[in-house]
Parts: sequence; C-alpha cells; structure tokens
Amino acid sequence: MAPTRIFRPRNWPYTIGGCRLPADARLREVIVAVRADEAGHRDVNHEFSYKLKPAAE
Repeated sequence: MAPTRIFRPRNWPYTIGGCRLPADARLREVIVAVRADEAGHRDVNHEFSYKLKPAAE
C-alpha cells in the first residue's frame, strides 16, 4: 500500500487497541497486524482439522 492520506474510521480506537498498536498507527500497520493474527488462527484451525480427520485405512 502506498502512503497517501490518513484514514481513521469511527472505530479506530477499538481497532488500534485490539491489535495492540500505538495510537498513531497507520492503516498499513493495522493490516499487517491483522494478517499476522489471522495466520495464527489459520494454523490452529488446520491443526484441529488434522486431529478430527479420521485416519486413512
């Protein structure tokens, strides 16, 4: 994402707090933090699916 202008949605304080970012964080920093968090969820979900999958016979 190329830096253009500052974008601050109405729920920005909740977004920043949820991502544990500084108050002056940019949208790009939020996106990077959310993607990293979602990657962790992806790994956990795949691990659960492997445990639930019946063993091949």
